[in-house]
Amino acid sequence: MQREKSQTTVYPNPALAFVRIQHNYEGKEPIKLIIYNFLGKKQMEIIRPSNTLQLDLSDFRRGIYIFQFRDLQDRILETGKFQVEK
Repeated sequence: MQREKSQTTVYPNPALAFVRIQHNYEGKEPIKLIIYNFLGKKQMEIIRPSNTLQLDLSDFRRGIYIFQFRDLQDRILETGKFQVEK
């Protein structure tokens, strides 16, 4: 299986009130974005995210968060992290 190309940018990082996630996933299959806190608890899941998302961090606590882009069979396509400072 060939991996689809993607390049993800997350800013500002560290973030206070919001974070923007930009990706250019080029695959034909729909994807989802899942965000976990550093303890592994799922914070958010977005199916078929747009190429530029602005996420409100008002429900997020201070800390490091892991994001994953997955296909609909739950295979990880890309992973990264961002920090929330409050």
